[in-house]
Amino acid sequence: MHKFNSIEETDNEFKIPPRTSLFWGAISQWCSMGVSIILGLIVTPIIIHKLGKESYGLWGLVASFVGFYGLFDFGLRSATSRFLGNAIGAKNLQQFNKVASTGKCLLWAVSILIIICSLIIIEPLKNLLLIPEQYAVQFRLLVILSAARMSVTIVMSIYGGALRASEDFILLSCFQITSVISRSLIGVIVVLMGKGVVGLAIVNVVIGGFYELIIFLRCRIRFPQLRATLSGFDKATARTLAGFGSATFIVTIAAIVRSKLDIMLVTRFGGLSQAGLYAVALSVFRYSSTSILTVAGITWPRLNKLQGTGNQRELQAFFRRVSHITAACTSLLTGLLIGLAPLLFRLWVGREYEESVIVFQILIGGFFLDFATNPGIGSLYATAHHRYFAAQTTVEAIFSFTLAFILGSKFGMKGVALGMVIPIIIIKLTIQPWYVTRNLSIGFKPYWFRVIGMASLTTIVLALGLLPVEYTMAQYGWWTLPLIMTVVLCIAGTILWLLVLDKIDRIYIVSRIKQASNKIAYLRGRICFFHNKHLKNKNAN
Repeated sequence: MHKFNSIEETDNEFKIPPRTSLFWGAISQWCSMGVSIILGLIVTPIIIHKLGKESYGLWGLVASFVGFYGLFDFGLRSATSRFLGNAIGAKNLQQFNKVASTGKCLLWAVSILIIICSLIIIEPLKNLLLIPEQYAVQFRLLVILSAARMSVTIVMSIYGGALRASEDFILLSCFQITSVISRSLIGVIVVLMGKGVVGLAIVNVVIGGFYELIIFLRCRIRFPQLRATLSGFDKATARTLAGFGSATFIVTIAAIVRSKLDIMLVTRFGGLSQAGLYAVALSVFRYSSTSILTVAGITWPRLNKLQGTGNQRELQAFFRRVSHITAACTSLLTGLLIGLAPLLFRLWVGREYEESVIVFQILIGGFFLDFATNPGIGSLYATAHHRYFAAQTTVEAIFSFTLAFILGSKFGMKGVALGMVIPIIIIKLTIQPWYVTRNLSIGFKPYWFRVIGMASLTTIVLALGLLPVEYTMAQYGWWTLPLIMTVVLCIAGTILWLLVLDKIDRIYIVSRIKQASNKIAYLRGRICFFHNKHLKNKNAN
């Protein structure tokens, strides 16, 4: 049997699939997120009003358990994806298959552990959260279904990780769009049929299973040389994955404490009714954060590859550019969401959920710096220095939970939200930018000025400028909305273009826009050519 005995041998044999450009990758991911958000905004009010505050609060509460189940992967998913990307960058087929096989074996064990633990914790958790008896059966079923969904996701994540590591973003986005549309439409039908939150959970499990199957088939086509087998388990690779994943595991624990326990605290202090209001704000926040992080998320595989090539100068240049662009996009979206939140919530779910607005504004504003500096976190993972991020996130989580508990007991769900974000703001302003820039050997002051200082200023200008929109519309009519938005966007856009982006970023963006325009013009010309040719053939006949 042929064996891979050297890197040189695998270099010649590993067929690296072509990658998607970051520009079109970002566009495709934004299209995917746009479809998800639009459908969510359409579907969620229907589900909320059909289920009621308490049932929707139960749905939001159990949905947060998905994050808890993520604890059980011990950081192995991110570690596997990271080392797959490195193997692709190094063109090492032997290492690629070794990582895939070992990761798959470990993730199988994790999925079994999730099922066992979910069966054990159901009753203690029901009693801890004071779930009313009329919702006890639904609660048990939802926990089990959530565990089943997460188990499938974890086992199959090896294939999605390989596709992301190879930057196959366009088809991934198409699959995500199909999954979101199917889940939304079937979910609404099931709820309108009176099947409740349990029916909704079953839909998520079934559609999620089909999505993972499609991802598996796509991965087999893109990587025909992939051999992720149980017999390919390697102890040394397992130790490497576990060692890298240990810091990620700490980050996951801290992230859950920081952002998943909030709705449980709200349930504990305010009951399922308050949890329902909080869940509405949390739904919009998650849609928003997902769309914002789309820009930064596609840069992580490229950072891994650049680190694998050992080109430090190219890594630094790429990091600066994506950091500036991410901060610019994040500040623009966050400012718009904070300023227009009262109007959007009133149009979306009605005035009975006005209390959710301030919670959403606190969450999205507090997490702004977390979103804007996301490429910095990616650089720490790429350079295997993410233990610093693990320590930072642990400190954030301890202070966030403590403050949320104290403020939540006094001020309810608003206090919980405020307690969650205060430590995040402090650390993102001070500690994280210092060690990120030091890790990559780039200037601290230019990074802080553009990515944090000027991006924050842009967000504040947008938020304060748009907050009076609802009042002015009530007083003077809808025509004031485009007027105010035009003025505010011009001011914010000027700050973004001149102070958040540097000269190199501006040249890059203009060149990409020109390339996109040329491609569109070329496609339009080809369509016209074939159309005219068809007409000539038709007239000739």
